[in-house]
Amino acid sequence: MARKVTAVLTVLVLCFCLFGCNSVKTAEPEQTTEPETTKAPVMVYPEGPILYKATDADGDIVWLFGSIHVGKPDFYPLPDYVTQAFGESEALAVEVNINEVDTAASLMTTAKLIYKDFTKIDDHIDAETYSKAVQYLTDAGLYSSMLDFCKPVLWSSMIELIAAEKAGADTTLGIDMHLLTEADKAGKEILEIETAESQTDMLASFSDELQEYMLKSTLALVEQGDETAEGFDELMNLWQSGDEESFEAYLAGEDAAMTEEEKRLNDEYNKEMLTDRNILMADFAEGILEEGRTVFICVGAAHVIGEGGIADLLSERGYTVERAGGVLTYL
Repeated sequence: MARKVTAVLTVLVLCFCLFGCNSVKTAEPEQTTEPETTKAPVMVYPEGPILYKATDADGDIVWLFGSIHVGKPDFYPLPDYVTQAFGESEALAVEVNINEVDTAASLMTTAKLIYKDFTKIDDHIDAETYSKAVQYLTDAGLYSSMLDFCKPVLWSSMIELIAAEKAGADTTLGIDMHLLTEADKAGKEILEIETAESQTDMLASFSDELQEYMLKSTLALVEQGDETAEGFDELMNLWQSGDEESFEAYLAGEDAAMTEEEKRLNDEYNKEMLTDRNILMADFAEGILEEGRTVFICVGAAHVIGEGGIADLLSERGYTVERAGGVLTYL
């Protein structure tokens, strides 16, 4: 149960998931002459994160880059095929420009995750879960009785970030943070696909049952100790390797022991956090293509990769979607 939900939270900080990619095409460079060989052509991709190029009938381009919102030093420098696409783009589009969220706005947004009916978190979750969460945050030096007025989704996010940092992941080295800095240096326009407020509204709307499930899942993960660190490390390595098949299999993995109720809550989570938002992000990318602009879109990897991801949705809508960075080799 823990692995599915916490994998989602890890990569997107507050979201991540999705599976197989069947309709995305493979980019092949044009050839002016037939190669003098009878060997089969194979597209070989260098080790590196997955980047897609979406093109319309007029040749307009948007780049689709799957971010991971935590990172490590050896993520950088990014591969040449990524930096070149970014450099050729006139603007960067992200979920939310976190550099522009000021303290006042952040406090107002967080206030949406506070109970307005004078109840506390222990009125909404069971005593054991509450006790474990309090102990974890206390051990981290972050518990305050004021948190008792906040919804479980805020608690699970805090615990998730603490666990990520303990595992060696660094939120300051996240891909979107890095590209926002680079865009500022280059004077590129920065576009927001969502807002901090809209994201928080979504989280605040989660049912009590789903929020308790998320908190229990996060606590179950951190209780695994060394396995938690290994899980974060595996996730970051898979993203960095660009191994689509293994990366998608990791994200799609579910605990076979999940109950029907847990599966229902998992489906609820995926619909709100991923499916509905993926459609909005694909609409945004399509709008950019219609404007004829070249934009580098960087959002959580789960929104880009796999069935129902942005690349898949744009391919279904008739756009040419290719993976970047490949070299045609004859084997």
